[in-house]
Amino acid sequence: MKSPTPKELPQVAASAPLDELAEHIGEMLVLFGELGNNQSLRLLHAAKLSMSQMIALFVLERHLEQSVSQLATMLKLSRAATSHMIERLVRLGYVERQESVVDRRRKLVSLSDKGRALLDRLQLARRKQFVEVLRILDPKVVRRFEEVVSELVTHLREHSRPHANRSPRTDCPKHSP
Repeated sequence: MKSPTPKELPQVAASAPLDELAEHIGEMLVLFGELGNNQSLRLLHAAKLSMSQMIALFVLERHLEQSVSQLATMLKLSRAATSHMIERLVRLGYVERQESVVDRRRKLVSLSDKGRALLDRLQLARRKQFVEVLRILDPKVVRRFEEVVSELVTHLREHSRPHANRSPRTDCPKHSP
């Protein structure tokens, strides 16, 4: 499924209420960080990764293997900066680089087992942090929040391109049939 362009997305009401809502979402995320245990930040620091490098790992998790150019486009970085980042992630063992079986000149990068394990630990830590904060809220507020977030996630998934909806790539030995 192709990601919609901003023009293809349904338009919502005037921007002033959306700006206010965006402000509330940002504040909520800050408060979740302040009130939670911040284990995910500790993991990020222990892994010696920058936020950009962590984002690259999450992109590779969702989009399987990518060329450096494809990854640079997704991250909105130069090819040189992305290549440097990938080199560091390879040295740290979080990413693997392989030749394409279709074009041996083409190199594809993907998460290594170590990278996948790090993301699993980060997601578990973040989930625990959210649960920790949600426990201090009124159960009625949590139920309403869950309903809204569930509906929001459903709508966002319709506009997303997760790897679960994509067929595996056939030009990399790791994912060839």
